[in-house]
Amino acid sequence: MALLVRGRAYGYELVKRLDEYASFLALKQGTVYPLLRRMEQRGLLRAEWDYTNPAKPMKYYQLTDDGIEALRKMCEICR
Repeated sequence: MALLVRGRAYGYELVKRLDEYASFLALKQGTVYPLLRRMEQRGLLRAEWDYTNPAKPMKYYQLTDDGIEALRKMCEICR
C-alpha cells in the first residue's frame, strides 16, 4: 500500500517497484495480484481500467480513504 501513496499505479508497475525497493521479498506477479484483489475487496484499494490503448487495457490501483487509514495504523505499529 505504501507504493500507492504517491498516486495510482498498474499491477505490473507495482511488481517492478516492489522488486526495486524490497527485492528481498522476491514477490512474483502470481502473489501480488491476489493481494491486490483482496485489498480491493476489503475496500483498501480502488481499481479502474484504463482503455487509452484498446489493445492493452491496464488496471490501475489507488488507495481509498480506508486504505490510507490502514497504512497510517501500520506505520504507527512499526515505530
